[in-house]
Amino acid sequence: MSKIYTHGHHASVLRSHSWRTAQNSAAYLIPHLTSNPSSNLLDVGCGPGTITADLAALLPTGSVVAIDTEDDVLSKAKETCDARGGLANVRFEKGDVHRLSYPDGHFDVVHAHQVLQHVADPVAALREMRRVTKPGGIVAVREVDFQGTVWYPDVDGMTDWLRLYSEVARSNGGEPDAGRRLHAWARQAGFDPAGIVKTASAWCYATPEEQAWWSDLWAERTVKSVFATTAVEKGHATVEELEKVAETSRTSATARPFLLAPHFIRTSPLTTAAAIMPGEITTPNDLSNGQMRSIPVGPSTSDKPAPTVLVSKIKDKVYATSSKCTHFGAPLDKGVLTLDGRVTCPWHGACFSVTTGDIEDAPGMACLKTFPARIVGDHIVVRVDDVEDARTARVPISDRGKPRDDDRDAATVVVVGAGSAGQAVAETLREEGFRGRVVVHGTEPYLPVDRTKLSKALGGVSADGIALRDADFYRERDIDLRVGSEVDRVDLDGRKVWFKDGTGQAYDYLALAPGSKPRTLSVPGSALRNVHVLRSVTDHVALDEAVTSASKDGRKPKVTVVGSGWIGLELASVLRKDDGADVTVVAKGKVPLEQVLGEKVGGFVKRWHLANGVTFMDDQSPKEFKEDAPGSGTVGSVLLENGTNVPADIVLVAIGASPATAFLTTSSLPINDDGSIDVTSHLSLPSRPEVFAAGDVARIPQVDGTVSRVEHWNVARNTGRLVARNIAALANSKSSKSDHHAPTATEFTKVPYFWSVQYGKSIRYAGTGASFDDVYVHGDVDSLKGEDTSFVAYYGKKGEVVAVASMNKDPYVSRFSELRRVGGCPTLEEIRNGTDILQVEVGESEGGKTDAKQSGVAANL
Repeated sequence: MSKIYTHGHHASVLRSHSWRTAQNSAAYLIPHLTSNPSSNLLDVGCGPGTITADLAALLPTGSVVAIDTEDDVLSKAKETCDARGGLANVRFEKGDVHRLSYPDGHFDVVHAHQVLQHVADPVAALREMRRVTKPGGIVAVREVDFQGTVWYPDVDGMTDWLRLYSEVARSNGGEPDAGRRLHAWARQAGFDPAGIVKTASAWCYATPEEQAWWSDLWAERTVKSVFATTAVEKGHATVEELEKVAETSRTSATARPFLLAPHFIRTSPLTTAAAIMPGEITTPNDLSNGQMRSIPVGPSTSDKPAPTVLVSKIKDKVYATSSKCTHFGAPLDKGVLTLDGRVTCPWHGACFSVTTGDIEDAPGMACLKTFPARIVGDHIVVRVDDVEDARTARVPISDRGKPRDDDRDAATVVVVGAGSAGQAVAETLREEGFRGRVVVHGTEPYLPVDRTKLSKALGGVSADGIALRDADFYRERDIDLRVGSEVDRVDLDGRKVWFKDGTGQAYDYLALAPGSKPRTLSVPGSALRNVHVLRSVTDHVALDEAVTSASKDGRKPKVTVVGSGWIGLELASVLRKDDGADVTVVAKGKVPLEQVLGEKVGGFVKRWHLANGVTFMDDQSPKEFKEDAPGSGTVGSVLLENGTNVPADIVLVAIGASPATAFLTTSSLPINDDGSIDVTSHLSLPSRPEVFAAGDVARIPQVDGTVSRVEHWNVARNTGRLVARNIAALANSKSSKSDHHAPTATEFTKVPYFWSVQYGKSIRYAGTGASFDDVYVHGDVDSLKGEDTSFVAYYGKKGEVVAVASMNKDPYVSRFSELRRVGGCPTLEEIRNGTDILQVEVGESEGGKTDAKQSGVAANL
């Protein structure tokens, strides 16, 4: 509202407002309501409720929510409805039109009678009413125009009354001549001009009874309401002058003037967007290239918000897609959009093309739905035939790469490993049109799973429940998936993979994606029961069963986590949830994750865990796992190097993982000391262009010029996808009959992206910052509770930002990952001096290559 409601709520004011009915104040809306009796209506500024009661009576199968700013007024309105026999379809709530508490697209009709003249920001109020109205609904607003009030014959003092009222109203932040401005305000609020219906009406006081009623109530309001107090306090009039105006009002009744008070009415179908034809939604064409906006396209329900689509502008063309990331449903309009049409999720770095909806980067497992969009005049028009399509995703193409009868002699790709990388190789081959044979061998006895979910919670996890795809997916794409299949050796010269069961499989192309195996400790007692590692679904189930068993009879299990890396700390937070276990972390150093996050952020992580009841044993390693009783075969404690004996019902060894490449030791393939495999920027082996490596085993040239092996879920999927693209390009070039068809290999340019969930909050990280030499932390990591902490940490090497970590500061990590990809991130010194990377636009340079440039406009609205 404005600073002071000009009329206040004096009895004379309520008496005036109680005269109003739907028939004399909202007749323009009645035909719509009678045609749609099940409408859900919001009445803004209900006053004493006389109009509200009429509207509720017109909606026998619908409902009305009536709001006002004062409890006394709402009580009066409720009394009005109770006097009508207790209208059951109306409820009253305190509310502010500038900050409505309802979700987007909630109401069929939003009505306001003579409200906007009193509010501080009528455009913002209209915009808020527009927000809560369903597409296809109506915002119905009626406003007076005091300067348009006419009377005859002239009465001394009436002009003074009109001048005085206008001065007081404007001094309160209102606009007494709101009627003439209503159309302009509506356009400023984003309503489609073509959908605005303009009408006018008037209150005419002509009979002796009407004249006397109007004159008496204004005389009383002039000297007794808030209007009088404000006029005197702000120096617009003295008490004597107000008495004179009041007397003029009283005598005007005896003069029997004709008085006409005009009102202007505007209704707008489809608020956040306006319908042009069935299935088409419009939104203002005010996006610049590289900007995006989410718009509602349907109603909300009790259990679902209104469906939305994402509208983006790229190179002067507009595109519309589903608006939620297909990984975990993050709102993409809160992410990062580049000028070449890549939108990156703010949570986990999934990337999609807004021009096609296709997956660009992991971890999204489905494409975005796309919708026809075009520019019409000053509006963007989007066609959505079924609003439920906006809630769904599009599964990658199923039959583009399926073999045909004439493809029997096509190439065979053997994929070793059915984890994230191997699975990505297989399905992306079909997406890329590869029509040869695809055979995947995985050691685990179940379909490929989302391994990230194994450390985020305990209980309720099954192989089927976290499978990346169901069995039908592989059958439909003719992917020969063989689970529980263990490789014995690889004959590179003979191009054949041999398995433990003695069988062999010939290949034309080989994709090595065996993943990692968890490191173990070679100390006495490491084979005792309840000493666990965590890599597979089988490991997870065993750990969960151990915790459940140790929790019987109300006991709180004692769990020792060996290692202070990501997996160990995630499980520590899970086990400490609701004080479910006593947790001790045995760490080699003093600061967890120091090599990755640095001392300051790593110290925050440690304090966060300490505040949640975790005990740390710093600078220690296990010397022996001891039995709980002689000969029991079950762990009971952990003896540390310093002699401390830590009681333990359960031990989780979480000290990292090593590449699972033992089967390659007898081959001629060069293997590094850590078990990794060096690859080119195309992810092929330097001496074997038909052999590729992806995921945890691949030592990859990174965008910063370094070469490293990265154990991130996103890296595994992204390398798997690139391996498939390059194999498909090679295979397609060989099968082409054109002598000029040369294969085009693609380089790996993705920036590693990682996230860790602890105590319900996510720490995000992107980059290759293992060898950073400087850290700048923007935010407070010292004084706040862990879950309240908000920071962005920039990791520098020779002045260049090589990695970024954040918590509660999306989309900084996603923005950095894109800037780093194209080499456009500001220097660490520039960031220290105030440069905000969210204001650095990822642009496009000549030749189609992307770069970055400074911009004062954020990439999303």
